Amino acid sequence: TEYYDETYHLNYIEWPLMLRVQFGALNPHFFAFGGCYTAYGFGGRYQLNSLINGNYTSVDEKLDFKEDYLETLDYGIHGGVGVCFEFDCGQFFIDGRGQRGLVNLNKDKLQPYLSNKGLSLHLIYETLIVSTFAVPNSYPWKLFVSTQHSSLFTIKMASNPSFV
Repeated sequence: TEYYDETYHLNYIEWPLMLRVQFGALNPHFFAFGGCYTAYGFGGRYQLNSLINGNYTSVDEKLDFKEDYLETLDYGIHGGVGVCFEFDCGQFFIDGRGQRGLVNLNKDKLQPYLSNKGLSLHLIYETLIVSTFAVPNSYPWKLFVSTQHSSLFTIKMASNPSFV
């Protein structure tokens, strides 16, 4: 039995630009969104496990985009659908997203086409907290402080770059 398993885990900072469309004004309401993104790569890991002609090879090493001939700039498209539940104290969102990179990340064009693609599930709870602080009656005003807090929990379903 022979096998060859090669995996790239690439780290990116991503700047998305999306448009969201809401369907209905009832609670809960559904929405869809889509757009584009630009991303900057700053490192990662390369893993290789193979068994060829009875010889087992295992490699696990850090990646450097410049040394490993990888593109640092990526761009692509993404979109998804979700549902929003509104409460007195905030909103709860559930959405699923898909992403597809449009750049061949291999600078060496003799190597296979390598691009980012992934699926993710997002659970988001947003609260809007308004606090009133008491001040002495001699002041003709009250102080209102508004803060917004978001908690984000992401489950990555698949987020490895893949050969096409």
